[in-house]
Amino acid sequence: MFRTGICCSPCISTTNNQPKATTKMDYDEDIPDEEKVQIAKDFLANAPPGEFNEVFNDVRVLLDNDALLKQAGEEAFSTYNEDQFMIAKVDEDNVLVTTAGRTADGRYKHPSKSKVFSFDHLRRTVDEIADGEAPGQASLRDEVEAAAHDYAKEEHRRACVAR
Repeated sequence: MFRTGICCSPCISTTNNQPKATTKMDYDEDIPDEEKVQIAKDFLANAPPGEFNEVFNDVRVLLDNDALLKQAGEEAFSTYNEDQFMIAKVDEDNVLVTTAGRTADGRYKHPSKSKVFSFDHLRRTVDEIADGEAPGQASLRDEVEAAAHDYAKEEHRRACVAR
């Protein structure tokens, strides 16, 4: 039973000892679009592993504005994919999409093949592949890669070392 002025839930108020459901108007205050975009970015960037699409769909419903969603999503998609070490298929190889592998122009390195590629974070596909590697990095990279493969083969028989 509800008493006047006492509310057991933030979504129920009382009038004459009768519960009254609150409406959107009860909490309606204008939030600037910039703040909505920032909130949406935070939701998307902090989605649990493997749950990004579900969070994206929920944010789309909450925002109810695809222009704001696109604005929020552009940065959040890349942040999420890099934080989760998204795997991209480049020339039949699996390559990790990470901040460490991102170049100054926003593309990503495929170090074992001396290539760079563009990655569409929304579709999670590789767009363009081009030649490119910093001079002098090949020999060090080859040594580290060989050591990582040997270690994985010895210690973790089912492991995969991403290239």
